[in-house]
Amino acid sequence: GLSTVRARLNDSAYETKEVTLATLERMPPDCESLVIVGPKGDATERELQMIRDYMAHAGKVIALLGPGVGPSWKKFAAPYGVEIRNDIIIDPRVQPPIVIAIRNFAQEVDITKGFNRLIVMPEVSSVQLPIQGLDPDAKIRTFISSESHTYTKGGDLKLIKTLKPTVSDLKGPLAVGVLITKDIAAPKVPETEKSKEAKPTTPDVPPAKQGFNWIPSAYAQDEHDHAAEVPKDGPKKVDNEMMLVLISNHTFVANSIVNQGGNLDLFLNTINFVMKDQDLIGIRPREIRQATLEIPPERSRMVRATIMLMALTFLLLGIRAGHRRRSAI
Repeated sequence: GLSTVRARLNDSAYETKEVTLATLERMPPDCESLVIVGPKGDATERELQMIRDYMAHAGKVIALLGPGVGPSWKKFAAPYGVEIRNDIIIDPRVQPPIVIAIRNFAQEVDITKGFNRLIVMPEVSSVQLPIQGLDPDAKIRTFISSESHTYTKGGDLKLIKTLKPTVSDLKGPLAVGVLITKDIAAPKVPETEKSKEAKPTTPDVPPAKQGFNWIPSAYAQDEHDHAAEVPKDGPKKVDNEMMLVLISNHTFVANSIVNQGGNLDLFLNTINFVMKDQDLIGIRPREIRQATLEIPPERSRMVRATIMLMALTFLLLGIRAGHRRRSAI
């Protein structure tokens, strides 16, 4: 049910691959962002440890975990101070009320900065934060919240007897989308005795080629011996920021509903944000689809007969009107 978002990502020059964590020894080295969407089974300790190791090395994770996921997935972000409650948010202004409509976004987070489109999410849990065990170095920001008129019902949806509000219900606005970031300290490289030695200074003029001996850093050894161009912005900075985007719903990206409101824009904005493509974040224009009208043969004959009958009727009416005018004269 994710073919729509996969196609849009591939069209946006991203490459998507499906991975099964249970069969992997470690995260693929070319994985720039891991997206977890509504896993059916509960997480094993091996899977969780693999994800933790990935995040510990400045990994980027998007976790869409709504009602129905296993208990381990709901506590997946507990080390950073966030948990998904075992409840469901009720929106009395929407039918059915287990579907909530959201337009409550934090403008200080780039994912939803300037975002004002309505998000439609069927079956959403609330996010509890912070909890015991909060990582003091982790920064937590809520960027999606339910509306103030919403409330929660605890437990499994199938066992809830009434959706009417009670005193024990949590009242909105309730956290639905949370961004967790943490700076990961770069590993220290041990300084060897060789690196302590004084390095030769770069001469003003590059020395003559002698096989593959030492080449001054200001020059590139190519077939023309031209000087290498040094980037104006300097060397590329190493990304040492861990990111976890946690949304307590996964059905909003399903094929059947992803094109409703701003659902697709929200997901693509999230991808652009974790991939450091902030220039692509925004509200995308709706695609104009070509409509095709297909008429079965039996219907086609009926349509032609109807058109001919209408034309004959207008012709007879015209003749009759002309005859009346001549009679009046």
